[in-house]
Amino acid sequence: MRIIRDTDPLDSSFIPDRLIARERELSIIKENVINPLREGITSPLWVYGYPGVGKTVTLKFLQKTVKSPRIIYENALSHGSIRAILTSMLSQLGRFIPPSGTTYKQIFTALRDLSAKSGTDFILVLDEASQLYRDMEGMYNLSRAGEIHGVLLSPIFISIDPPEVYSSFRERAGAMRMSTLKFNKYSSDELYFILKDRSESALNDGAYDDTILHYIAETSEPYGSARVAIETLQKAAFMAEYRNAESIEIEDVRGAVSLIDPYITESKLAELNAKDLVTLLAVCRLLRVSVSTDMKHIVPEIRSVMEAYPVVRNEFRVYDTVRRLERAGFVTSHVIGRGDRKGVSKVIQINDIPVSILSQKIESILSRMSA
Repeated sequence: MRIIRDTDPLDSSFIPDRLIARERELSIIKENVINPLREGITSPLWVYGYPGVGKTVTLKFLQKTVKSPRIIYENALSHGSIRAILTSMLSQLGRFIPPSGTTYKQIFTALRDLSAKSGTDFILVLDEASQLYRDMEGMYNLSRAGEIHGVLLSPIFISIDPPEVYSSFRERAGAMRMSTLKFNKYSSDELYFILKDRSESALNDGAYDDTILHYIAETSEPYGSARVAIETLQKAAFMAEYRNAESIEIEDVRGAVSLIDPYITESKLAELNAKDLVTLLAVCRLLRVSVSTDMKHIVPEIRSVMEAYPVVRNEFRVYDTVRRLERAGFVTSHVIGRGDRKGVSKVIQINDIPVSILSQKIESILSRMSA
């Protein structure tokens, strides 16, 4: 059975029919940019936040769903100036004007004519906008399109950082007054619902379960990035297909994470001592078919490893060793409640490499140490 039914929803450029966990941001953009423009008021907006938090997909979702005013998307990195961006915008609207030798008056006259002909005003989304403050002439004309050129045009800028990072207060005040909107990182729960929506569209029934989706959401939460979570799901699905498996398994997810953020190498393992290696192998064995394990199971498994690889003669403080492995980035841990007022327990995970591969690397080192 094939795992993937439709690859499009697993692509980072895919625009879904519904946007999950960004209802607040959609509402703010509508209230502060779209609705005012419909009343003849321009209101520039600067959107910022870490990569993968939904900035671009939110604006492209609005471009897809809002018919008036018309939203035009441009990536600023593809152009050398705001003049070039505006002429590219005109090209999208069917009016071809060369960027070189063309004045702002000519550009905005063409935009005004197109607006009158179509009966709609324009919102210009400028992605990757961090370098645009260097073009002060362009920012000045863009900010005063209505006042100087008689064109109702609201720009929305997208970047990682807020606008004050890129310019001084005097430059901002002289060029453009604007509101800002920060996109926060996604939580694990939000990432889960995004993954669930994409899985329902992209994967066949029975090819995944909630445990897999929750696990991907958990491993992606430190980034807070839907892009990382969706890419992990995509790679895990392809790995499962390559194995001719019927469904995505935990090891597929670990393999996907290792491709996205490779960390554990032979050189890192070579830095570990015998106690570390024995403990890490015990954890790997316990995680072959499980998302996590705990200290109660690790201790007896260590004894089993020590019998197979007699590189450590005496028992040792396992808690200290696990903490050392955690600081080195080999394992992660978190505390969970045991329910019914039974207190809490610490669970251990390995998320960024398949434990089958890591086990082989450790066993090879321990075999050499035992020889």
